Amino acid sequence: MQRRLYHLHVIIITAFIIGIGFSRKLWVGTSRSFPAVRLIDGLNIGNPLTEYLAPFLLIVALVSSIISRRPRLFLITAVVLILLLVTQDQTRLQPWVYQYLLMLSALICYYGQSLDQMAAGYCLATNQLIIAALYFWGGVQKLNWAFSHDVIPSLLEPYIGRLSHLTAIGTGAAICEALIGIGLFLQRTRRIAVVSAIGMHLLILIFLISTNQNSVVWPWNISIMMMLPLLFWRTGTSVRETLLNLDKGSLTSHFAKLVFLVCGVLPAFSFIGLWDTYLSAALYSGNTPVAVVHLSDHVRSRLPIPAQSEVFITKQGELMLPFYEWSMAELNVPPYPETRVYRELTRHLCSYADDPREVELILKEKPAIFTGNYPVNKIDCSNLIPFRD
Repeated sequence: MQRRLYHLHVIIITAFIIGIGFSRKLWVGTSRSFPAVRLIDGLNIGNPLTEYLAPFLLIVALVSSIISRRPRLFLITAVVLILLLVTQDQTRLQPWVYQYLLMLSALICYYGQSLDQMAAGYCLATNQLIIAALYFWGGVQKLNWAFSHDVIPSLLEPYIGRLSHLTAIGTGAAICEALIGIGLFLQRTRRIAVVSAIGMHLLILIFLISTNQNSVVWPWNISIMMMLPLLFWRTGTSVRETLLNLDKGSLTSHFAKLVFLVCGVLPAFSFIGLWDTYLSAALYSGNTPVAVVHLSDHVRSRLPIPAQSEVFITKQGELMLPFYEWSMAELNVPPYPETRVYRELTRHLCSYADDPREVELILKEKPAIFTGNYPVNKIDCSNLIPFRD
């Protein structure tokens, strides 16, 4: 079991470093034009030195945790640096970063124990819980009108045309993903769930590579396919055993309680706006708010070149800057899809305007689950910052 955990450790570190490489502008330096959004408003603990030094130290700590005989100190350092970098910019808290952060924290708890079979079993089962919850909530998040009628048709239309039964495909895919999570949770259905999950990721990976989309999640899909057999194939421990033994006093048991709360319970609160969607496996679910900014021509001329290149003109002749396309083009990751983040990004754009009406945030809130209807809010700079006369 210890060998499984070491291999899991290596997979996480390797995938994390490759993911950072695929989105290096998100992590390194200050030359990017897409604004950083601090996790705590007004808390600025970064400077040009830390923006270069912290990512470098993070990679050093991650690599050192693999080759060192005492990896715990390096893992603690890595987790602290990840939290520091996320505090400076919420966009860095991508779903794959969040997953790796939780799994590395579980390894810290394990390396802090006596490294016996019991501690290894708790660590393995805690990581099983993280992955099983990821599939379950990922499927539940996709059980909505927008995923079946918008997301799936837009993805498959270039291959098989716009067919009415694509909506049924979307609903079926969402149910299957949720069932994979349940199957991983249960001992008897674990093998078929592992095979199904690997097949799903293989199809997703082929699609993403063939269309050259979202390359930053390519290594994540590969890492998941490698993690699944390590965590679930012919292992004596199970998620259920972990949950039934949460009264144990070890560090790994206490962390399992936290993981059960964070991964198993809190995602339910995302449906009422009390927990972030990206912390609830909502990537590609259609269940997130979307925002564009209506600009004047004067503001567009002042924008950085990467932002200018993503501005498009509507049929009505209006200039629009979509945050998703801007972030993907420059950082190779989506923006963090929360209203507070979109408001802060728009507040940054207001600095280019002379009149508050020159910049207007158009926010499409989360669509209704059964109808796909969504409220649209329009907010100009006068409602975001004190504007000069």
